[in-house]
Amino acid sequence: MSNYSEGKLQLEAKNTTWTKVFNFVPAGSTVLDVGCSDGELGRELKARKGCTVYGIELEPGDLAKARKVLDGVFDVNLETDSMPVALAKKHFDAIILADVIEHFVHPSETLQTLKGLLSKDGRIIFSIPNMSHISVRLQLLGGRLVYNETGLLDKTHLHFYDFQEVLRIMHDAGLQIVENDANSLPYPPSFLQEKLAALGLRDAGFIAHTQKDRDAQTFQFVGYAVDAKNAKVKKVHLTTTTPEYELVKYIETTKRSLDDTMKQVQAVRAAKEALQTEADELRDRLDRIQGTVLWKVASRTHRALWGLRRRA
Repeated sequence: MSNYSEGKLQLEAKNTTWTKVFNFVPAGSTVLDVGCSDGELGRELKARKGCTVYGIELEPGDLAKARKVLDGVFDVNLETDSMPVALAKKHFDAIILADVIEHFVHPSETLQTLKGLLSKDGRIIFSIPNMSHISVRLQLLGGRLVYNETGLLDKTHLHFYDFQEVLRIMHDAGLQIVENDANSLPYPPSFLQEKLAALGLRDAGFIAHTQKDRDAQTFQFVGYAVDAKNAKVKKVHLTTTTPEYELVKYIETTKRSLDDTMKQVQAVRAAKEALQTEADELRDRLDRIQGTVLWKVASRTHRALWGLRRRA
């Protein structure tokens, strides 16, 4: 199974990739989910939107699971294998590339191939990690770049993107982005201040700049593109329907709550230590009292025995 298997669609979580991708898929459409994993997103599209969903998956465990829930799944590498005839004959209203494009060796060429599978008004729906997010900028400020199993710096990513690079590969593929709705992950000023301090850096406007910079706040680019020949939109700006200030407020509130909890924990620990000290002192006093009592009892017993011997 892959690191991205067994994901779940949570429509109440508005600032997630699957929710935003799901919202871009037209109801009743025929869909191709490239890199469909175990087929969970496709299953939800079938159940909730009445879609017909096919998938492409290379991981054997995920492939077997996806075949049980989707209308058909192809085991094909789009960059190295010949297009299966059964797939080449189909046309799709929506092709999903959720966290997939960054794994392509030749993204524009592969997008162009997929464009050939679109119906007349079809769309390619994408989500792509943003390498200009503030978390990556902070790593670079510290002279580091740490890869992970998943996330922005997934060690299996072959290309890295900011929004201008996303626009470029779409243009080179003959595609035009029509709508986009980025996932936000803002860092509150207090958190940024701590990070800069840890790096030994003084804030000279960096924090204020990142608070206004949507690219810095964006975690993933999410949107859809169509064949450029059918597009009316030409100029695209990075947008999101998830208000950054609400996320910042939530993060700051959560941080304050954690800080208050830690203070309470520290207070409890201090009280426990004080009680332990008091208990130790009481134990010492009790030991001394017991010692004194035993000495007095022993002394009186000794004197009594001595008196009895003298009378005898």
